[in-house]
Amino acid sequence: MIRGEMPQEGLLRPIGEFYVITTCLTAILLIYFAHEYLYMSNTLAWVSIIALSILTYLYCCDAYRLWRYQSNIKVLRPYIVNSNNIPFDPSYVELGKGFVWKSIHTQRLRDTRLVENRSYLEPHKYYIDVRNFCARNKNSTSFPVNQIVKAFNSDVFFNPFKPLPSIGGQPAIHGIEPNEKDFLWYLGKRVGHTGIFGATRVGKTRLAELIIAHDIRAGARHLRKKNGNIGNVVLIFDPKGDGELFRRVVLECIKSGRLDELYTINLGFPDASYSYNPIGDYQTVTEVAGRSTNQLADGGNSAAFKEFSWRFVNINAQALEFIGEEVSFELLSHYISYTEELLEKYLRKKSQSGDEFWSEQVDEYINELDKAKVMRSSRNERTLAIIEYAKDELQKDSDAILKGLVSALEYDKTYYDKLVASLQPFLDKMTTGKFRELLSPKSNKKRFRWKDVIARRGVVYFGLDALTDPVVAGAFASSAISDLISLTGAIYKSNSVTDEPDFLNGQRVPILGHFDEFNELVTGDEIIQMLNKSGGAELMAHLYTQTMRDIEAKIGDTAKAAQIVGNLQNVIMMRVREVSTAKLLTEQVPMVEVSSKTDVGGTKDDGSLTQFQTDNSDRTTTKEVPMIEDSDIIGLPVGQAFMLNDGGTLTKLRFPMIEDDDEIQLPSKIDALVSTMQENYRTGENWSRHG
Repeated sequence: MIRGEMPQEGLLRPIGEFYVITTCLTAILLIYFAHEYLYMSNTLAWVSIIALSILTYLYCCDAYRLWRYQSNIKVLRPYIVNSNNIPFDPSYVELGKGFVWKSIHTQRLRDTRLVENRSYLEPHKYYIDVRNFCARNKNSTSFPVNQIVKAFNSDVFFNPFKPLPSIGGQPAIHGIEPNEKDFLWYLGKRVGHTGIFGATRVGKTRLAELIIAHDIRAGARHLRKKNGNIGNVVLIFDPKGDGELFRRVVLECIKSGRLDELYTINLGFPDASYSYNPIGDYQTVTEVAGRSTNQLADGGNSAAFKEFSWRFVNINAQALEFIGEEVSFELLSHYISYTEELLEKYLRKKSQSGDEFWSEQVDEYINELDKAKVMRSSRNERTLAIIEYAKDELQKDSDAILKGLVSALEYDKTYYDKLVASLQPFLDKMTTGKFRELLSPKSNKKRFRWKDVIARRGVVYFGLDALTDPVVAGAFASSAISDLISLTGAIYKSNSVTDEPDFLNGQRVPILGHFDEFNELVTGDEIIQMLNKSGGAELMAHLYTQTMRDIEAKIGDTAKAAQIVGNLQNVIMMRVREVSTAKLLTEQVPMVEVSSKTDVGGTKDDGSLTQFQTDNSDRTTTKEVPMIEDSDIIGLPVGQAFMLNDGGTLTKLRFPMIEDDDEIQLPSKIDALVSTMQENYRTGENWSRHG
């Protein structure tokens, strides 16, 4: 019997149930209209019709299951989400549709790759002929060819020759499970950080759009205070400046009532950005030196120069804090070159000297200088006089800051310039042109501060313009991330950095960070610190990158790259071309047993014409194979992924396209910025509506 349970599923076979269904329907019609000619009573006829109807229903269910399975492994059904249907729920993200991958799925995928089953995966030859005809005649204007092409190209259900989605890959990898379910990714599972890997143009940024849209909606103002929800902070680092991503951020802010909480900092468009001083806020003043020198080379002989740069920046930062000036790249750039000015301001502040009294004291020291020493020195006589004055002050009071400033000035000017030679180019880049106004605390623009962002539950978009100047983009990102890490440290220690009474109960605002093209942001150890230590402050990082090698190449250390990956509790693996990246997932899943069938046949002949025996049998054997292979990841269609989370659970996912059916008018300035970004940075990724 076709419906009988078999040792193997047998999903790839001709649908023989159709013959049984046809026979049953024929018998039902025959009994209904001619049961008296079959010598059947009315009662027997109706009992037979009911029994045959039940049998027909059962076989229809089986036939539909087989037909759906065999159709699914060729091309998946469309999956589109209307942006208005994105849920406002702080507890989860509806990530896509999928299923938990089990050993049965490994078996099914292996069966699709058998030679005898290739016809179930390949399009029919007539389909290929029709698609070739449409391609050759797509520009035809003759009737009726143009109408035929238009009909065959129409995306309607009853068109068997409609174009397949241009997502590539192997649809069978997801199609082997037709009963997919909505996958809800709960907030508590995201605390351990998430790595999203995928080659260029496979949909990473579009996946980022989906998750970011959920996160912005989940922090909507009207949801706060409900059921203990205190909102969230959404942080987006976009090195390449994707106009579609920025547009999505703005649209979701409008729909969730958070547009006034949107902070935009775009290095490619400083005029449309908030001003931001990445080194202006700190918990300890030594952080300034770390943020300013993290991006400097520290290999070989460069390590010594980096240490000297760190020391001089640290001295300058302490002195600026003492005299009451806010530390900034602009001031550091100036005082690193003209330390004597900072020393003079420091001494005046320390001695509380008025202008007239100070000038008289400096003149006295100038008159007492050894003229021969002045001739030998690379410093002018006023600077030498101030140094001598500082030395006299050090004899009265051992001031570490004053001592550091004096020691910096006692270096020969030429030698000192060599020591800071690696630092000065970076400071020049951060204080040149439009960056000067963007990063200056004296700017007239609205000011960006992390403390304000958390208090207001802000949505922050950093456009780093890395396609234009990757060095400045990386340095700026390094400083901004270090600034954020400093604040999360304060949150971890005190539960809050604001005066809000909500936090007295131990609640912390979730900080949902999205780092697109993550490898472009790796310039130092700040990323490792973020992943290691910021989870306790409710920072949940989502790192999007192409390959493991990109991280290694950027950070220059295999051990540190492994340290980054080791901190990722969730891994979403889209299509990659680099095998070592695929192994980040395939080597973490268990081995499973799959079965294979071997046909065995033979004959036995004793030599007579009438006596011989034949033997035909099937032998089922099992062997142990990986749950998924590297080739399975390399063969993923665009917009699909394997996800390893929750202590090793492997889930197969496909992600939706977001569709907007309403025309929301963006503010004029933002609309102009989005249009310019889309024109300048052609980086959008889109897969088919069927993907």
